[in-house]
Amino acid sequence: MKFIHKYLILSFIISLFINIKPVYSQIYSVHYFDSLFVTGSRIPVSSSESNRNIINLDQKKVTTNNPTSLEEILETVTGIDITSRGPFGVQSDIIIRGASFEQNLILLDGIKMTNPQTGHHNLNFPVINSNIERIEIVKGAGSKIHGPNAFGGVVNIITKKKTPLAIFLKSETGSHNLINNEMNLSIPFAMVSNNFTISSKKSDGYRHNTDFDIFSLNYNMLFNNKYGDLNLSTGGQNKKFGANSFYSDSYLDQWEETKSFFINSAINIPTRKGEISGNCSFRKYTDRYILIKHKPEIYENFHTVKVLSGNIQSTFETKIADLNIGGEISLDSINSNNLGLRKRKSGGLFFEAQLKPVKNVSAIFGISSYFYSGLGQQLFPGLDIGFQATENLRLYSSIGRAFRIPTYTELYYVGRTNKGNPGLEPENAWSYELGLNWFKNKFSVKTSIFLRKAQNLIDWAYSEQLELWQTSNIARLKTFGYELSTTVDLENKNFLFPITNIDFNYSYLNNTNAVNYTSKYLLNSLRHQINVSLSHKFFARIIGRWNIRYEDREFDSPHTIVDVHSSRRFKNIKISGSISNIFEAEYSEFIGVPLPGRWFRGGLELYFKK
Repeated sequence: MKFIHKYLILSFIISLFINIKPVYSQIYSVHYFDSLFVTGSRIPVSSSESNRNIINLDQKKVTTNNPTSLEEILETVTGIDITSRGPFGVQSDIIIRGASFEQNLILLDGIKMTNPQTGHHNLNFPVINSNIERIEIVKGAGSKIHGPNAFGGVVNIITKKKTPLAIFLKSETGSHNLINNEMNLSIPFAMVSNNFTISSKKSDGYRHNTDFDIFSLNYNMLFNNKYGDLNLSTGGQNKKFGANSFYSDSYLDQWEETKSFFINSAINIPTRKGEISGNCSFRKYTDRYILIKHKPEIYENFHTVKVLSGNIQSTFETKIADLNIGGEISLDSINSNNLGLRKRKSGGLFFEAQLKPVKNVSAIFGISSYFYSGLGQQLFPGLDIGFQATENLRLYSSIGRAFRIPTYTELYYVGRTNKGNPGLEPENAWSYELGLNWFKNKFSVKTSIFLRKAQNLIDWAYSEQLELWQTSNIARLKTFGYELSTTVDLENKNFLFPITNIDFNYSYLNNTNAVNYTSKYLLNSLRHQINVSLSHKFFARIIGRWNIRYEDREFDSPHTIVDVHSSRRFKNIKISGSISNIFEAEYSEFIGVPLPGRWFRGGLELYFKK
């Protein structure tokens, strides 16, 4: 079967003290409800009863910073470190609680989007901001639920399904000849909802050979009736970019082009005491890498990856507990001029039970068993316990085991500066956490401490003798951390004050038992991270928002990034402006890859609905 895959300097500070009441309205109506999380547990659990560290970014939070990519949405979240080689979604890795980019699981509507070639491509799929309903983030081990690659946490991007007849258009331009266009079209018909989104981003780049051209499209259909829901989604992305020093600072003219395509069908059938659900998905990725852009004959890699997977599960109530049981299978393959022709099969069974043994106490126990061809069978248990101490205070704890299998690149890659190791074994870790959530009117506090004990960790270590980076199971690592998140919503206070919302987030990480070697990725984590976001009223009914990020990385100098965003609405029209890195801090998140200085953006949005 043949699959198709071809797609806001300083003057603003004065405004903090100006109190002109603006009109607050959203492009989309925001519904505040006790969300059900499919990410923290396979058994539906409301946010007020969750026994895990879960962050829910609703539609308002997703759009408030006028983001151009998923990475810009996530970079202000406590405990998440977005390490980028390029801006606007060119290439970024997600690090959660110090777990490397390979050790976190990315889901799209609950479907695993992990790229078996390399975690550098885990975000190479067509998620378009105007089509995001919300994002759920679960921190800590998640293998008891999702199987492999859930060391640090899980990010689940949930797209819009049931929407009114509407059209959204966005056009933006900025520094370095940036052009960013986006369209979202929703067409309901009887019991069928259709949502089509298309996006295009391009720029000449901020330094030599950092130009990019990214095209994405996505279609989502939901058929809903009294018997259940049938969802069909498909999409593709084409990304071309200059990769100056991306993989080696010895080569300034590296070039890469990636393509991705996916199709997914899912069904959900309610039953008398629960529901039965399942899905089947196919994903295809291609990656063309050229060492010297205009001389591909010197060194060029071409990889094609295919993943076919499916799962089925049933959730039901009994007199003793709520139960979930199910299984999944997967087949992935790669055809590469460097990595060779490889295939892997995997399968897993999972089970969860939610009990409420006494009043105000709940517990969820789960276990999964996974098999990978050539790697054998593994068991991964986990337990989450919660105690509702008062109406506003909830205490929780969790323990769980996680694992990750090596990628094809880690196993088989052979290059001028990097070399894989076919003898790699899976990584594994035990994670422990204690936390509390406190809510009072418009004020909330979340805090937690956690410990991850990992062994057999895979890392790229530099060999001076061989003058290259090579993978090995070389590390045992203890990661201790602390997180604090506070939110103050002042929107409806009846006194003169321009500030409408304040978010303060802090996280601390400390790694011990690290082997004394030069690490490429594993130890490149943030020791201290502070994110402060502040929304305020502006002159002439303009809304302003400041984002301040302080980052102190293990082996780099600390830096502070300040971004500012502003917008003004006129009924169905919204005008926005942004400045990223307003004070031009010099920083990098990968050695040898400096990130942009000040970057201006301005644009127009139109939204019409019936």
